[in-house]
Amino acid sequence: MFYNLITKAKGGAELKLRVEISSGEEEILIRCKSVDDKILRLQNTVSLLYGGSSELSFFLGDTEYFIAVQDILFFETQGKKVSAHTSDGMYYTDRKLYELMTVLPDFFVRVSKSCIVNAFKICAIDKNITGASTAHFKGCPKVAYISRMYYSELRNIIKEMRFMQ
Repeated sequence: MFYNLITKAKGGAELKLRVEISSGEEEILIRCKSVDDKILRLQNTVSLLYGGSSELSFFLGDTEYFIAVQDILFFETQGKKVSAHTSDGMYYTDRKLYELMTVLPDFFVRVSKSCIVNAFKICAIDKNITGASTAHFKGCPKVAYISRMYYSELRNIIKEMRFMQ
């Protein structure tokens, strides 16, 4: 038994997704003309969803830390520095937010010019019609601010993710 889903991606490209139900070993196969940033993000997302781990390096003072991507709550810019927030700390990277977006899995979502959040870690959103809304994270008091321009996209992604679990 199998299911097919065909969607049109931005730019008119066609994306085919085929799910086959079989008694054999589970596998996910990605067929593509070339490996680009989208394919790498898809590969990283699937790997993390199936229990894999991916780590990025960050600094705190002179010490370099290797932190699992799934442990990061959000990234934000502070002046010229980009910080990565976990539930128990804050670390720094030399990468820009746009560079991080090319390597992070799809559950990391841009929510303002200066912030990217891990949508899986959000437990609540305080909506503010006149200004920035606030995202709250599981197990810690940290918050991230969501621009009105990005609010709807974040809500849609969270709904899709919750539906797929």
